[in-house]
Amino acid sequence: MKFGYMNNPYLDVFSEIDVAKNAGLDFLELTIEWPMATADYILQEKEKLRSRLEEAGLEVVTHAPWYIEIGHPYARVRKAAIEELRKVVDASAEVESELLTVHPHTPRWVHGKEFKSQIVEANIESLAELTDYASERGVVVAIENVDHGFFKSVKSLVDITNRIPKLMFTLDVGHACIQGSDMEKLRSYVSNLYHKLVHLHIHDNLRDGSDLHLAVGAGEIDWRAVYRELAEIGYDERACIEVHVGDIEWGLKISLEAIRFFWK
Repeated sequence: MKFGYMNNPYLDVFSEIDVAKNAGLDFLELTIEWPMATADYILQEKEKLRSRLEEAGLEVVTHAPWYIEIGHPYARVRKAAIEELRKVVDASAEVESELLTVHPHTPRWVHGKEFKSQIVEANIESLAELTDYASERGVVVAIENVDHGFFKSVKSLVDITNRIPKLMFTLDVGHACIQGSDMEKLRSYVSNLYHKLVHLHIHDNLRDGSDLHLAVGAGEIDWRAVYRELAEIGYDERACIEVHVGDIEWGLKISLEAIRFFWK
């Protein structure tokens, strides 16, 4: 399995490439976000970025801004969101990323289950358009499980991927295990979406509902059980270590050691 690191968009992209290189990782997951890694900036620096990634021996995949409002009920707002994501796709293609991960979107100010179907349909419309646009440029789009809002259930992602055949799946292990003491939800994601699974995000938490993005092994997730589920389907692709800690070099080192221990 190949392991990577997601850059912090508040830091210089080139220094983040060095972080991934110095940690001995295989790829950078370039999150194309404001303020320091916008699509416009990536397009402007594309040649330099490709060169630096090659020098560092790093492959690259990309991640869209998690807050882009592709599920907004106002069509003109949604149109603007898609236009921004088209630029993210263009930037992904220019740095030779073949995979772009996107979050579904629940407007946090929408209340009431009676409006869920409208928001879900808005997401599907946006994702279908984006997936077609990306496919024409050699980029695969994968939807990530966020496990909140109108996308708390495994079924919600199964339904979306069934509606959009080209849309693939990024399994965020931390999100899948954020609540409860067993592995039932993660197991359900794997069993229902194994044929769509192309990427992993790995980070730890206390399984109390808080999305802490701890170093692997610093929380309560049963990583041996995670490995067993992935081994069952023969998954051996990419896993991005998505930890949010003050000392990122330490966080990556500890996480890699833990994963190699639990997954040996």
